[in-house]
Amino acid sequence: MRAFALALALFAGACGGVRSGANLCALASAREAEAALGVALVEARPEQGDHLRCVWVGADAGDGLPRTMSASLWRERALRRADRNASGAHFFETQLHALEKDYPRTRVVGVPGAAAVMGFGEIGDERFSGAFVARKGRDVLAMRIEGADPAAFEAAARRIVEAM
Repeated sequence: MRAFALALALFAGACGGVRSGANLCALASAREAEAALGVALVEARPEQGDHLRCVWVGADAGDGLPRTMSASLWRERALRRADRNASGAHFFETQLHALEKDYPRTRVVGVPGAAAVMGFGEIGDERFSGAFVARKGRDVLAMRIEGADPAAFEAAARRIVEAM
């Protein structure tokens, strides 16, 4: 059933408008990042190479453990430059298997025009780690977090997928 839901969502997907690492960072507001991380946002650091990336870095929560959220957006054309046999579909499947391996508690997330899955696990008091992977059209978004609020993380991830 999950495979059918993912396939149906992909059928409706289309490519969209995230064009740079800075643009990717701007899609999750400081307020959303702080809610997901559970601490004040220190910086949102865009990176650009063979894919678009943003890392949101949170302030020290007093427990000595970093709180970060990252998003990597892979365009199929970039995947094909690295390996001409690569595709967004294959990369999505690879990322999905890694998510399911790292986070046995997963669920399909409804995002119009995309296939998306979220996995999460508890680290300790008021802290969780999680991952989100989505495919929209031929592009793939992979996100990771060490933060405080799974619902805020999901909301930020949904906003980015909707803009893809």
